[in-house]
Amino acid sequence: MYTFNNILHFLLIFQPLIFALQLLTYKHVKSKANNFLGTLMILVSVFYFINAQFLIEPLQIISISPYFVFPMLLTINPFYYFYTRSLTVEDNKFCTIDLFHFIPAVLFIPLSIIAFSAESSILTPKLIKSIATALYNGQVFLYALLMILLLKKHHINLKNYFSFKESITLNWLKIFVIIYILISVIDLIIFHIHKFNEYESFYFILMVLFFNFLGYFGIKQTKIYVFENPVHENTSIIQEIKQKADEKNSKPILTNERKEKLMLEILDLMEKKKMYLNPSLTIYDLSKELNINKTYISLVVNENLQENFNNFINRYRVNEAKILLLSPDYQNLTIEGIANMVGFNSKTSFNAAFKKITGNTPSDYKTKNQEK
Repeated sequence: MYTFNNILHFLLIFQPLIFALQLLTYKHVKSKANNFLGTLMILVSVFYFINAQFLIEPLQIISISPYFVFPMLLTINPFYYFYTRSLTVEDNKFCTIDLFHFIPAVLFIPLSIIAFSAESSILTPKLIKSIATALYNGQVFLYALLMILLLKKHHINLKNYFSFKESITLNWLKIFVIIYILISVIDLIIFHIHKFNEYESFYFILMVLFFNFLGYFGIKQTKIYVFENPVHENTSIIQEIKQKADEKNSKPILTNERKEKLMLEILDLMEKKKMYLNPSLTIYDLSKELNINKTYISLVVNENLQENFNNFINRYRVNEAKILLLSPDYQNLTIEGIANMVGFNSKTSFNAAFKKITGNTPSDYKTKNQEK
């Protein structure tokens, strides 16, 4: 007869597999991030399976399951990091050096076999468990820190690369990292007070919610860095950048003359083509139009125009909105309708940008200026 805890344990095996199936087979959303998260979900399912005594005993594999418990445990944490990196790093690639993250897991396969199959007075199951637990806690600290740094960098990229923030802020992933740390602390406390059996139901419920949270938002998350730099770049500018590169730090440098020229080209795109009306506009779109790397566009926007890309585009949108708000031809439009016309994805983001730039909400601005 299965207990309530057995049912919760079974959910921790079954639900991650469902998420993995969706992430790895959904044809319309193929991405590295989905592949990493799907693989992670499979690892989680396998980990809880080899720890499910009520399942492995009837299958008569209980004698070999201890060999893989700790290797699997030490494999999961790196995948949280690789998943976060695949979402927050442009053109993220899994390299050979990344395999070093799995050295602890690989080493624990022979160590576990020796500890659980041979009678050794030195390498005992208790010692292996203590070492694995210490390594696991070290991994949590390391990968949580790395994920926080990646998310912090992504937050900066949002301002410098994108004209919108909807669906790409990764706020849910920030919450996940906090929960990840808290659960690891709780897990550590339960382990050290040796009262897992008393808190088993609480632990299983917590983990079911944890992986459902990750799976649900992971499936909903769209690609963020899905762009490519132009193949053929403005030769004259690139040559000058290389010639003027600082020999000390090898950083690309644009002369003031080239910065001014590039700035005028950017402003020309805004004035004539009104690219800011595109609600999904990114710095990569300007990069393709101007045939030059996004790094130099970002440099000019930040230094010459004294603002980040997001504010730069929103300023044009707000100026356009100010005209429409007071125009007799658009009085039938709602605030949200005007927001959509000038390139904002939502009324909330429009109101926030409008007030930041003008000091008034769109409604207040319209009322004050129509009275004049």
